[in-house]
Amino acid sequence: MKEFIEWSKNFNRDKSKADKIKFIGFDSQCGSCAMKEVLSFINNHQPELKTKLSNEGLKLLFKIFLQKGYNLKKLNKDDQDLTEHTLKKMNELFEKEVSLDKDIHMDLLSLNHAWEYGNSNPLNFLNVSDRNRAIIIKEIIKNKTKPVLMWAHNRHIDKSKSLWFKPIGYHLYENFKSEYLAIGLDFKKKTLSNDFSPLKKSNWIANKITFNANKNINFIETKDIGKLTIRNHGISSGIMKLKNDNQFDYLVYFQEIKN
Repeated sequence: MKEFIEWSKNFNRDKSKADKIKFIGFDSQCGSCAMKEVLSFINNHQPELKTKLSNEGLKLLFKIFLQKGYNLKKLNKDDQDLTEHTLKKMNELFEKEVSLDKDIHMDLLSLNHAWEYGNSNPLNFLNVSDRNRAIIIKEIIKNKTKPVLMWAHNRHIDKSKSLWFKPIGYHLYENFKSEYLAIGLDFKKKTLSNDFSPLKKSNWIANKITFNANKNINFIETKDIGKLTIRNHGISSGIMKLKNDNQFDYLVYFQEIKN
């Protein structure tokens, strides 16, 4: 990732604004981040909207995931109701009184997603978050003609669904079909780090690849790849079992990565 960012920086040096590579966050769980932008817009551009909204309700919305361990469900019922009512009222006001071409609508969408995520149950919060991330991505790339790269854990970009989980990639594939390419990533070892030990699985993809001494990267088409195991840092104890050829189109496999 570091090398990609450095390459992008050099690529952008002599490019026009329209041709530059842009980095855009799409994880919409931080309600306070979105609320900060919404309040800034209201105060600087349409202050009359604030007179139509509960001041206490705005304060409650600003607190959504402001601090680690925040739990929307632990608010007393009156505060929960006021938070929901203020958000609904804000949605109505923005729909009627704020031009639809304003970027602030993306922040309001993110605020709604954070509220929904905060109200989701423990068995469904990943489905809620990945569905909403896919919605944000579709909004970001709307009317764009140039390629867009989404960077996320393997399980999130996977095109297939399970009995309990529909990842971002599933939603994007349903919408874009063959225009959406899922490219997984794995590596054999990490230099100067004990964070990533070899997977103790006989069908780990690392055990199936022979590297040329001068080649650190293999670009693998997943057609007929079989039921192998790859890394999935952050979810499922770091392991992801490939069930079929449809989960990814390609795998990028590194013999070694650096800190």
